[in-house]
Amino acid sequence: MSADEGSGVKLGGVLRAIAGLALAAALAAGQENPRSATEAPAVPRFTREGVRVHLLAPGMIVELYGEHLGPAPLCAEIIPRNVPYRTEACGVRVMVAASPAGLLYVGEKQINLKIPADAPEEGTAPIRVCVRDRCSDPVTFRFSAHKSYIAIQGVAYVHMPVWIEAEQPAGCGIDYPYSVWPWYFGGYEFEVRRDGKPLTPVWPQLRGGIVGTWGGTVAPHDSPRSRLPLHLVYHFEEPGTYAVRLTDWNPGPRGTIGGVVRCQSDWTNIEVKSADETRREAWLRAEAARVAGATPGELVGDIIPSLLAWPDEKALAILLPLREHPDGLVSQFASQSLAGFDPGLLFLALPPGQPAIRIRR
Repeated sequence: MSADEGSGVKLGGVLRAIAGLALAAALAAGQENPRSATEAPAVPRFTREGVRVHLLAPGMIVELYGEHLGPAPLCAEIIPRNVPYRTEACGVRVMVAASPAGLLYVGEKQINLKIPADAPEEGTAPIRVCVRDRCSDPVTFRFSAHKSYIAIQGVAYVHMPVWIEAEQPAGCGIDYPYSVWPWYFGGYEFEVRRDGKPLTPVWPQLRGGIVGTWGGTVAPHDSPRSRLPLHLVYHFEEPGTYAVRLTDWNPGPRGTIGGVVRCQSDWTNIEVKSADETRREAWLRAEAARVAGATPGELVGDIIPSLLAWPDEKALAILLPLREHPDGLVSQFASQSLAGFDPGLLFLALPPGQPAIRIRR
């Protein structure tokens, strides 16, 4: 074989190799989500928990998580993040009732979308994800622009905590506590009725200066969210059915309640059950056991406000040592909480000459 012939063979082999690589690359590029020729495309799947915001509204930007929502790992097409939004990308569409949502990002396990303007302001509507001709089961979501939805958390008993949890429209989140003063709800207000008659809220006398700023919060990151302690402003001494309404106010003059309503719930019935002292004592022992290992967020966002449901000597015995807690917020919050106890009880429990409320500067 001559030198020229040998060179030709080598060149041919190189060209065939290049052609093979190009063909493989073309095949890979043409497969957004590689599957065998006989394998059927997977059906998109997600649940209500796949959308972290549970109250939706027209125009809201939403992150939706699930399985088989689009090509893996993501759609390679350019998706503009401003209007006009695309309603289909890589064969993926999201339908809110009968209207397509705007798409901002499409991936195998996540879609970012904008709720269409004609979605309901109040009520419910189904959402479906379609990948070409295969669609997920419809998942029904609640829509609300101004209405809150409240419910009692767990089971409530007389002389024990009554926490109200709320699903809020966008812009109306609850981040309790809002201040070292436990009775300050940051612009939220409860109303309670029994047998159609309004009950009178119970507010202890403010001691020690400023309550807090409107819209601010002191809640640590691990404080429970989206709930408020109803028992701080209404004492439940009798079992029965109570009607509750929660209102979120924009501030009125000088930050007072009474401005413009931002969000409000319907009147909602809750049930408070009877309980003997044995049940309450078991609960108090459990709370006392939690204190040693509790974080500051758990103390100010749960344990201390719960102890104020029925401020007697048993609750006070658990609360008093928390005034010496190394965390400044916990110490101040526990100290201010003493305003909910009877002055005579505090006189007997505190060392002579020691003030009930101590302010750290």
